[in-house]
Amino acid sequence: MIKMSYLNKRIASLGVATALTLTMSSCARSKHKAEIIPNEINIEKILDDDVNKEANSLEENVITETSLEPKFVFDPSAESVVSIETVIMENGEIGYKMPQFYFPYLVDENYPMPGWTAILDITDEYKVLSGCDMINPDGTTTYCNFEGSVGVYYPYWLLLSLNREKCNEAELELINSIEASAEQTYDEQTKTNIKK
Repeated sequence: MIKMSYLNKRIASLGVATALTLTMSSCARSKHKAEIIPNEINIEKILDDDVNKEANSLEENVITETSLEPKFVFDPSAESVVSIETVIMENGEIGYKMPQFYFPYLVDENYPMPGWTAILDITDEYKVLSGCDMINPDGTTTYCNFEGSVGVYYPYWLLLSLNREKCNEAELELINSIEASAEQTYDEQTKTNIKK
C-alpha cells in the first residue's frame, strides 16, 4: 500500500473540511461517553497555540460573511473517533452520516479521499455528505465516497493534520492514540458493513 504524503492528505481533506466548517453549530452536543486518553494526556493541554492557529486559519479561510453559524465549543465528553454511517436518502442517493463537529479521516489508503462534497442533510445533531466524482490523470472519472474513512472529532482532526516533525512528545503520543482508535473504529465499521 502506498502512503499518501502529508501534503496530499491535507489537500484532500481541505475540501471536506471547508464544507463541514460551514455547517458547525454550537447547539450540537455529543451523546457519547468520555473517552480515557492513555497516560492521562489532556487534549485541552495539548491544544496549544499551534492547533488554535490551525483552527483559526481554517475558519478565516472558510467562513464567509453570510455564515451566521456559532463557533465550535470543545466538548470533553465527545468521543475522538466515530464510524461513518452509510444511509440511503429519500431520492435514492447514498449519503455518509456522522455527528456534527466530526470530520472524515482516511484510514484505508486503498480508497481515495473525496474532495468537495455536497451536504445532503443537516441537523443540530448530524450531517449527511455525498460522495463526489474525481477526474483521473487519464481523463476517466472515479466516484469517491467515505468507505475508507472514519469521523474524527474536530480538535483531534486538527491534531492529525499537524506536521509531525514539529510536534512535541505529548502531541505525538496523542496523535498515535487517535490513529490507533481510528484504525480500530474503521475495523469495527468494516465488519459491521460486511454483515449487512
